[in-house]
Amino acid sequence: MLRANNESIISSSNSIIAVGADHRGYLHKTRLIAYIQNKYAGLSLQDVGTYTLDRTDYPQYVYKVCDLMQKGSAHYGILLCGSGVGMSIAANRWPQIYAGLCWNASVARAARHDDKCNVLVIPTDYVKYRHMRAIVDAWLLTPFGYKRYQKRIDMIDKWQLIQIENNISG
Repeated sequence: MLRANNESIISSSNSIIAVGADHRGYLHKTRLIAYIQNKYAGLSLQDVGTYTLDRTDYPQYVYKVCDLMQKGSAHYGILLCGSGVGMSIAANRWPQIYAGLCWNASVARAARHDDKCNVLVIPTDYVKYRHMRAIVDAWLLTPFGYKRYQKRIDMIDKWQLIQIENNISG
């Protein structure tokens, strides 16, 4: 199941990160995976595609990452596409997925600390690879600020459950 701790991602033992990208995020994804594997040997990465530059639709990679997280086969996710907006929208429709669209290290740090971001979404049309490394480092190294921000996360989860119940009964 999804992790509920307030440690940084790299300090969580045996963390598994699912990584997905569409064709516009493919090149960044391949370089990012190599970077993370070289810098953070304790992390396991699961590449869910795409594996080519051929045009493809982003929702399938969101599904693969979030599904692995829901099943407990991955604890965190990274998604890469052109603007990142569609992937963020799609990922945030899943229960207990807190996807954050991050274009610099400060936003990534805040997304992780303040909003329990467990899926990092990077807009590859707007972020150069050299800046992407700083974004990923900030996200991986920042713990969730549990004591201060858990109440907000609980509110989101509660409202999501109410919405699901309303859709089922109504």
